[in-house]
Amino acid sequence: MVGSAGGRAENSEYGDIIGSSSAPYINRLGGSAALATGMYAIAHPSLPNYLALTGGSTFGIDSDCTDCSVAAAGLPDQLSRAGISWKGYMEDLPHPCFTGASAGEYAKKHDPFLYHSDVSGNPGRPGRSLLGAGHDRVDNAVRAISSR
Repeated sequence: MVGSAGGRAENSEYGDIIGSSSAPYINRLGGSAALATGMYAIAHPSLPNYLALTGGSTFGIDSDCTDCSVAAAGLPDQLSRAGISWKGYMEDLPHPCFTGASAGEYAKKHDPFLYHSDVSGNPGRPGRSLLGAGHDRVDNAVRAISSR
């Protein structure tokens, strides 16, 4: 959804990734799954864009703050209400439920789910839903997850 597994695409132009031999995994996904071709940043830096993507708004956040939160429902809540399970795979997440600003290569500002207080403030929910990117990997590919 945001960024990519197998390589960073966040700050790259479409033409630099799609069709590039240096991004074979992303190109395989683009050929077999949904490919968003009309997505543009609405703000800078990164966090407001991630919040807009997962919550429909920047909620007035205009920085990569690590001590701010959002008291509003977002995509995880919509999916849960519809009976659809969800997981977020965060690159270099040290462990599920980690709420620190950073650790090693992990940066909270790239994990919009933890900014929603209904996710981060619900004991156990982040541990079930937010995983390190390698957690469910099989043969260098993320396992398919049933939608129901």
